[in-house]
Amino acid sequence: MRYYSSTAVEMALTGSVNEIVTTLVVDTVLGLPAQTPFTLVLDVGLSSEEVVTVTGVSGTNLTVTRGVDGTSAVAHTIGALTRHMVTARDLREPQEHLAATANVHGVGATASVVGTDTAQTLTNKTVNFADNTILGVPQASVTDLVDDIAALELADTNHAAATAAHGATGSVVGTTNVQTLTNKTVDCANNTVTGIPQVSVTNLVNDIAAARSIRRLVVPAVVVGDQGPVSTVDSQVLTSGATQIQSPGGQVRLTLKMLASGTVKDDVFIFRVRDGSPTGYALTGVYVAITNTTRTSALHIDSVAISAGVARTLYVTVVRSSGTGTITVLPSTTLLVDEDPA
Repeated sequence: MRYYSSTAVEMALTGSVNEIVTTLVVDTVLGLPAQTPFTLVLDVGLSSEEVVTVTGVSGTNLTVTRGVDGTSAVAHTIGALTRHMVTARDLREPQEHLAATANVHGVGATASVVGTDTAQTLTNKTVNFADNTILGVPQASVTDLVDDIAALELADTNHAAATAAHGATGSVVGTTNVQTLTNKTVDCANNTVTGIPQVSVTNLVNDIAAARSIRRLVVPAVVVGDQGPVSTVDSQVLTSGATQIQSPGGQVRLTLKMLASGTVKDDVFIFRVRDGSPTGYALTGVYVAITNTTRTSALHIDSVAISAGVARTLYVTVVRSSGTGTITVLPSTTLLVDEDPA
C-alpha cells in the first residue's frame, strides 16, 4: 500500500538529476506522509513529467523508484517543480482489485476469492460444524454413506424376514400369524383370552354334558309342525310329552323359545306355560308384540316353584291379547325344563 497526505507543500529540486540517480534532494519535506512509500510527480504538466515512488526519507534526501505508473525516467533541472499527488494508479488499482478473483486479501496467487452464491470447488478447508450450518449435502458426497445405508437396509430387511431372533428358541411369535405355541404359561389374571373352542378345554364338553344331564328334568318339548292359526281362542301348541316332571324340590327354570308367523299389525299374543292340562294353572306367561311382520321370534326364561315329588306334564298355549290378526306357531318352538342353579 502507499501513504497519502493532504498537507504536503510544493517542492523543488535543489540540484539537477539525470535519468539514472535514485536519490532526489528537495528544498522541503513539509507535510509529506510520515511513512513510505508515497508518490511524487516531477515537472508537473511538462513533457518531462515523471512519477516516482518514494521508498525512504532522510532529511530532504528522498530515495525513489524512477519512472513508475506509465512514465519514463528522464533528466530534470535544478528547481524542477515537485508535488505529492494522486496519479492514475491510485484510481486504477481499486478497480483492478474489485475485478480480481485471485491473489487478493491474502488468499494467494493460486487461490480464488469465494462468493456466497458462486459455483466453486473448495479444497484444504476445515469446516467446524459447531459454528456453521451445512445444508443439502448429497449422500454420495459423504464417504461410504451410500454403501453403509445400503448395508443397514439389507440388514433391516434380513432381520425383518428372520423368524428366529432376539434370543428366541424356535420362531418369533407375531400378533396375527398362525402359529402353535408350546411351553407357555398364560396368566389369565393379567391377560384376556377369547375365542377358545370348548373342545380345546380339557373335559369341558363332557363336563357340560354331564351337568346338563343332571339339571335337565324333561326331554325338550319341540313343535314339529305348524300350529294354528291362532286368534282369540287359547290354543294348545306344545306339550312336554309323555315324560313327566319329578322335581327334586325348589325352583325349576322354564325356557320358552317362540317362533311364529302371520300377517298382523300391532298385535299382541300371550304365550303361557300351563300346569297339568291345556287349561291348567299358568306357571308363567309372556306377552309377545308382533308388529307388521310375517315372522317373529322371542325367548322367555322364568323360574317357578314346583313341589317335590309331584308328577307334572306342562303345556304351552297361545292366545291373541289385542289386535285383529292371526299367527301360526312354527316348528322349533321349544320348551326346556331345568333345575334352577340359583
